[in-house]
Amino acid sequence: MPPCSPSEPPPRAISVKALCQMLSIGKTTAFDLIARRSVRTILIGRRRLILMDSVEDFLEASEMDTGITSTDIASIEEFLAKRRNNANITSADIISIEEFLAERRNNATDESE
Repeated sequence: MPPCSPSEPPPRAISVKALCQMLSIGKTTAFDLIARRSVRTILIGRRRLILMDSVEDFLEASEMDTGITSTDIASIEEFLAKRRNNANITSADIISIEEFLAERRNNATDESE
């Protein structure tokens, strides 16, 4: 997705590829977001476009609710995908992700007080 010129309004909808570049995620994660309806899409012919306002809403909700960023979410989804595929995930890996999430929740709680 090329950057907008100052006189040009930002796009209202972007491609899946542009979403992947914007959030630094892979296509699988992008389509998972679509399937879970975390972002809204439209079809124009056979082309699926993601509505930018839904991407902004998703990012704001992700950061407000848990303090976890979209990059964190992508990392967690990657971790869970490996676990689903029965990759060599150790108990230390599981403890690490649980500690990470607990720390993020505590930080979010501290900031809201």
